[in-house]
Amino acid sequence: MRILSLLGSPRANGTTRTMARLILEGLSGSGAAVEEIALQEKRIRPCRGCQSCARPPHACPLSPDDDTEAVFAAIAAADLVLWTSPVYFYGLPAQAKALVDRGQRLWSVRESGGGAVRGPVVLAALAAARPRGEQLFSGSLLGLKYFFACFGSSLADTRTLRGLAAPGDLLARPELCDGLRHWGRDWAGRWHTTPHARP
Repeated sequence: MRILSLLGSPRANGTTRTMARLILEGLSGSGAAVEEIALQEKRIRPCRGCQSCARPPHACPLSPDDDTEAVFAAIAAADLVLWTSPVYFYGLPAQAKALVDRGQRLWSVRESGGGAVRGPVVLAALAAARPRGEQLFSGSLLGLKYFFACFGSSLADTRTLRGLAAPGDLLARPELCDGLRHWGRDWAGRWHTTPHARP
């Protein structure tokens, strides 16, 4: 199994990177190879709505100048994608949202009848500093749902954590840390008992 850990935070060692490490501790029982991509280290230019990708060959004029297509290729090649990111103002951070918006090219390919038939299994874990808000994660999860649909995937499982402004807030709550490790172990176990063959 090939695992891709996609880090959507603009911070190098923030709360969601700590979350990813805890989840990957659990997933490590699968014997998988793990690739990590921190979006804050990548050049991802925002979509400018030019509509070029709506027409064959569905190419984006921004792609030769940034890392977007390389990230897309890593997602497509993975068996399991772990997406972790914070929530800012009820949405994804700017760099993560830029990647999602650039998925319009892939969506255009799928709308034309092309693209992947079955993509990777996708797990998403989001964290917010805000402790309240009924719809706190709804916008982010909806955006991720349709982004990963571009790859022929759905969100297989999600975790959302509140009241975590810094990594120390998470590490001070061992029940949350253990829960994230257990979540990873659970999915490692599912991988060995459920067929996930990619076409």
